[in-house]
Amino acid sequence: MMRRGVLLFGLLSALTAGQRLATRGFAGSGHETATDVAVDRSGAVYMAGSTTSFDLPVVNAAQSANPGTPVVYSPDGGVTWRPAPGFNPGLIPFYVSVSTAADPSDANVFYVGFGAKVYKTADRGVHFTTSTPPLPSANATITSIAVDPTAPSTVYASATNNGGVFKSVDGGSTWTNASTGLPPAGAIDSVVIDPFHPKTLWAWAGSGAWVSTDGAGAWAPSSLSLGAFNLTGVRVLFDGGRAGVLYAPAYTGNAWGFQRSMDGGRTWSVLSLPLAGATVATDPVRAGALYASGPPSDGSFYRSDDFGATWQSFPFPAPVSNTRIAVDPTDPNVILAGRYRSTNRGETWFLMPYSRELQPEFTRFGAVLATSAPSSDAFLVKFVGGTPVFATYFGGSGNETVAAVKTDPAGNVWIAGTTWSNDLPVTPGAMRRTLSGSSDGFVAEFSPGGALLYCTYVGGSADDGVSGLAIDPYGELWITGSTWSLDYPGATNTAPNGAGSYVYAAKLTASATKIAFATYIGGPLYDSPGGVATDRDAAAIVTGTIYWPAFPVTSGAYRAPSPPGPTPSPRVFLVKYSATGSVIFSTYLGGSRATAGAGFNQRGAAVATDRSGDIWVTGNTAMTDFPVTGDAIQKTLSGGCGYPAFEVYTGFIGVFYETLHDDVFLARLTGDGRTLAYSTLFGGPCYDRPSALAVGDDGRIWIAGETDSGQIPMAWPVEAAPERGEYKSFLASLDPAAGLIPFSTYLTAGANPAIDLAEDGAVYVAGATGYLAQTGVLTSALSSQLANADALLATVQPGPTPSLNLTGVSNRFSSLPGAVAPGEIVELSVPDLKAVAADLGILAGAPLSDSLSGVQALFDGQAATLIETSAGRVAAMVPSSLKPGSTTQVQVVSASGGSNELAVPVAASSPGILSADGSGAGDALAWNADGTVNGPSNPAAEGSTVAVLITGADPASASTYGVTALAPAPGFVPGVYIGWIRALSADATGGRQLVSVNPGFGHGTGQYLAIYVH
Repeated sequence: MMRRGVLLFGLLSALTAGQRLATRGFAGSGHETATDVAVDRSGAVYMAGSTTSFDLPVVNAAQSANPGTPVVYSPDGGVTWRPAPGFNPGLIPFYVSVSTAADPSDANVFYVGFGAKVYKTADRGVHFTTSTPPLPSANATITSIAVDPTAPSTVYASATNNGGVFKSVDGGSTWTNASTGLPPAGAIDSVVIDPFHPKTLWAWAGSGAWVSTDGAGAWAPSSLSLGAFNLTGVRVLFDGGRAGVLYAPAYTGNAWGFQRSMDGGRTWSVLSLPLAGATVATDPVRAGALYASGPPSDGSFYRSDDFGATWQSFPFPAPVSNTRIAVDPTDPNVILAGRYRSTNRGETWFLMPYSRELQPEFTRFGAVLATSAPSSDAFLVKFVGGTPVFATYFGGSGNETVAAVKTDPAGNVWIAGTTWSNDLPVTPGAMRRTLSGSSDGFVAEFSPGGALLYCTYVGGSADDGVSGLAIDPYGELWITGSTWSLDYPGATNTAPNGAGSYVYAAKLTASATKIAFATYIGGPLYDSPGGVATDRDAAAIVTGTIYWPAFPVTSGAYRAPSPPGPTPSPRVFLVKYSATGSVIFSTYLGGSRATAGAGFNQRGAAVATDRSGDIWVTGNTAMTDFPVTGDAIQKTLSGGCGYPAFEVYTGFIGVFYETLHDDVFLARLTGDGRTLAYSTLFGGPCYDRPSALAVGDDGRIWIAGETDSGQIPMAWPVEAAPERGEYKSFLASLDPAAGLIPFSTYLTAGANPAIDLAEDGAVYVAGATGYLAQTGVLTSALSSQLANADALLATVQPGPTPSLNLTGVSNRFSSLPGAVAPGEIVELSVPDLKAVAADLGILAGAPLSDSLSGVQALFDGQAATLIETSAGRVAAMVPSSLKPGSTTQVQVVSASGGSNELAVPVAASSPGILSADGSGAGDALAWNADGTVNGPSNPAAEGSTVAVLITGADPASASTYGVTALAPAPGFVPGVYIGWIRALSADATGGRQLVSVNPGFGHGTGQYLAIYVH
């Protein structure tokens, strides 16, 4: 024992002595996530998922573009819409505005402002050029654009966050700062031009309006001020028929009122607006005409024809709060708001053929520019021999998510999921051609060459979605998902408790032109779908999570000892249907005693069948009494997680922490549902949740999912464990018959990886890699909007089992996994290594060697300096030649052979502190300023310096938190440093001060040791 990277199509390979891993990315400049994968009989691989990109590398595409662009164009006043495909600025966070303005003299020209750039098109959005105003801050973003109606080459732009107003006199090619006189903070939310006096401009600066009468040569504050109030994203409005009449702000609340000026902005009076929080617009032609929409709770549209003195209300079909209202200058009876169009000044409304809320703006020619949050489209890619044969978008102008991709007996490919588009590319003969509610399920069929053969909506009159798809031996489709529809087509029963969200199962004919059978499952609100599978007899098995206490169990079926309950206490449900829709059995599984402090986490995630007709189901459970069989690989729930799974930031309330102790379960029921033939747990002490299940012809079971446990069972892995508290995917093969785990590894493949098995034994994993592809600990509202991941297809090819099983790499001082740093002393875990013990210790004076007891540790083939070898472990120093930001392949070799190669990331710093007992926890091994060992009976004096030993630190880095100085430790082996830590006030620490080191801001090691202070 020791004494004290945008990837488009690229191929990466990690060749190990056992399993071989190859990964391939598929991505554009946005966010891609692969949600399912399927392998056909010829070995072709299909990957499907969702994308926000507009520049995917499509090949032989059935649909070559994502129609959900953030800028769209209507040539006919909102009757029809088309995307502006040339505007592709990459990922657009929801809180960053996209602004537009049209050239009043040329219908082909308009401008778009986003981020720090102004985009200009001369062909109605097909192509764009960009320019960058001289923004004074890297944090500044464009908030509005205005074009001079009498001199169209003169363009103005505003910017906030230390921005200002900027002017171009050459059509946006070059810009100058035109902010003289504006507030020094430069937070300008809009700039607008007086249509009757084009040299007069108005700018909104948060708490009031500023005016320029010389084309932004100089600015002065107007008499309109909100005092202490500060509004963002608003503008001054001009009456369309009478000069000198102004209104502000365009979005108002009850604290300051909606104000009007009849004398060009010299004096202002507060108007009586029909409700607080309204969005207001003026009629571009009629004098005194105003329009307003209220907040979501109101449901009305308002009109005034007397300059805002009185208002009429009309019913509106949907809330449009914060949505710009636009009036057609060529026909002022036409009004657009949200997704709706009126031809009679707002008295009645019709849904436009577009699937997202719009921020519209009419041009002088009656065309419309509109911005909207970009949508996600589905994608489908076919690989043959690693080469994409076709890659296509699929979807409408709203959002699509893909739940599954499957191949049918004829060789065609089906995808299924959920759509929020009312313009999905439905085909002739579709079962349903229109969207009902805000979402519906969909199924779509493609030929092996990528042609779209069939597409239909699926669902009832309310909101529906598809979360699982299976195809039986006769080519007929089974789907499952959630529905709010009480009239789900083909349902043979009624929703048990009235309104709510229900799990459903439905069988579609082979052509998917008809629902042959459908049924509601369980009760409302809490129940959730998992997966669906079919067997050799064309029966279907559906799984998911059930809270409904009255869930029916058929006679003779195996069941959990106690039913689900609304406390909540969920169970995993299984229902098997015959090919004609009759129930073969219905039951629920699971335990009822939750892990202390971890909640009642239990769900059914996926189901599969084997050649014998038995049923396999997987999910996660936090129940200590989950039933396992005597031949289980893991019989008890792992527990004792020392860190939260999630940190929820709530603002002034503080931070809420959720600690989870879930394990994966794997259970096998006989085909008649009467016997629990096998059940085991699998996992580590923290959050372990599966998302996919596959059964091999050899009887091995493959499970993929996500975990933040650093200690799940590893068997010849290809990737190392994540850092403490971080997430990684996992892929594991279980052999229940032999009671073994033939293969298990961490994998970077996203939060919900999917798997399928090829006839040659290869395992395909679909998921995502990149920023926030894995679950993030921080669950702020911004996280999903900032995500930027690439779809990932990983292939694991079977190979001979290596002689040694290298299961992990950890910091030798902290015992924590994660990235390694050049010069760090690490411990390699090799459970089956039978080396003769040799421990040089960190005070070794003799020259160190790269071999001890016939054992070597290789980093990218380079032999590392060794300090210790013993049964099951090796202590080595990471070679200083490794480059931070890369990945190193680690392997252990001995006389008996080599281990698998383990991919480990390399960081500049990955520090750990040596503890008093060498465990990595408890008290630090520390020395007081007088050289004596720190401890409860020998505390340090307040304000004095305490010395600790650190490895994995970067001596050139100043970001090692809490360490006042860092230097090599004389007399110790290389890679050991002395860190000096200031002893804080004993009153503040209670005499026991926790110390830690971090490689950088917000990126802790998770190690906290104690020193003592008096």
